[in-house]
Amino acid sequence: MHARRAFSQSAFLVVSVAAAVAAAEPASRRLQSGFTDVAQPFVRNYCLACHGPEKQEANLDLSGHLSLASVAKDHGVWELVLRRLETDEMPPDDAPRQPSLNERRAIVEWIEAVREDEARRNAGDPGSVPARRLSNSEFDCTVRDLTG
Repeated sequence: MHARRAFSQSAFLVVSVAAAVAAAEPASRRLQSGFTDVAQPFVRNYCLACHGPEKQEANLDLSGHLSLASVAKDHGVWELVLRRLETDEMPPDDAPRQPSLNERRAIVEWIEAVREDEARRNAGDPGSVPARRLSNSEFDCTVRDLTG
């Protein structure tokens, strides 16, 4: 009886883990597909003329983002790109080429999906928490609290 219960619990665990991995896999495939089908063409067509290897307006070079991992790693830059795209500040009105509404919507949705995926993958991880020294006042109060 106990062996059957243990087996069914372990089988449930294996199925649950497999389902979680299977759910994560399509999301990563979707993001990678979006990178190659949406992000790369958009950046190449509308951004690199001003934010590429030869010219970096506002000290922004988007040419180094050659993979989904590099985009996810440099989330601050892509947060800025997202804000500029959502407010229609970029590409500027005097740019030779302007993206269509569908192209703009697709890149915004892709950047948001990357942000959501990174937030989900890193949930609960506060990152590096450096040690902090107490000030003299904090130390005095702590010693007083401990010793009475």
